[in-house]
Amino acid sequence: MTMRKWLRRLFYFLILLVWLIVMLLPVASFTLARRGEFTLGNTRVFLISERDQGGIGLQSTRDVAREAVCTVTSIRYLMWEGEGENSQSCSCQDGVARVPKRNRCVVP
Repeated sequence: MTMRKWLRRLFYFLILLVWLIVMLLPVASFTLARRGEFTLGNTRVFLISERDQGGIGLQSTRDVAREAVCTVTSIRYLMWEGEGENSQSCSCQDGVARVPKRNRCVVP
């Protein structure tokens, strides 16, 4: 096949991908409004609907490879009313006994 055919197929694939994302946005919005949250892998999307604040929060977790089992948690806010301060934290536990370890985490 010629290069032009491959570019055309790639273009059609990208259009299809954008169309699927646009079609899934209402489904995600209704799920968020009905349940208040949903999870995609290690990311949790949650709705903030307080008296003085409104928005969406994104919480993601990832493991950090060290001698202890460490998890970094990041929280980002997309606020349309009020303010939310983004945060990042780390918690470590001993890999065998699951005992919390202090001063082991390094948040990148």
